[in-house]
Amino acid sequence: MNEPVPKFILVVTGNSVDDAFFDRLRQHTRTLKGTSLTHRVLPEQSDPGSPRPPEPPAPVIVEWFAAAPPNRADWARALQLDEERLEWYDVSEALRWQRPGVGHGPPTGISHICRVGRATGLTMEQFEQHWTQVHRPLAQKHHLGMALYVQNVVRRTLSTNGQGIDGIAELGFPSVEAFTTEMYDSEEGRAAISADVAKFVGAASCGLYQLVPG
Repeated sequence: MNEPVPKFILVVTGNSVDDAFFDRLRQHTRTLKGTSLTHRVLPEQSDPGSPRPPEPPAPVIVEWFAAAPPNRADWARALQLDEERLEWYDVSEALRWQRPGVGHGPPTGISHICRVGRATGLTMEQFEQHWTQVHRPLAQKHHLGMALYVQNVVRRTLSTNGQGIDGIAELGFPSVEAFTTEMYDSEEGRAAISADVAKFVGAASCGLYQLVPG
């Protein structure tokens, strides 16, 4: 059985990036041994039932699959960004679930991505256990329009910034409309999700993203 390819997540912070950023990103990743998925934040959307995050969402999130950890300085030079704008996380996929009957991910690449830190008083082991064993079936049940669910557990923070992030969740939807109107199956489902999140999540920063063509 093949071992999974190590996964790293890059969060580009700040207010925005220029359009040429994505050309620089593609050029850089083509010189490396690995594969990437790039998510660009959409204009602000309402998140039904969830509190507004305390800060604007990151403009870009990159999933990087490669055998070796990224050279952070090389990435910063190639992307023409200050290294302090790049948050790097070494993660493991605790779950990659697709709703039965759905193809290989949402066709439009719409994803609600959240960086979360564990609630005060929880150990990392307790946070991971609750997220993967208790919250997972609730999310699969009550997020009616969700076609894809990925739980990334942070094993190491590879940069000096981005401390306090213990997990990165991706909820995929077939469209912005599905996210807006089918985030929950009912008011009872919304309440169940909200109550459970409060048990294991402290801070969260979320945004709605679209997959950037490779």
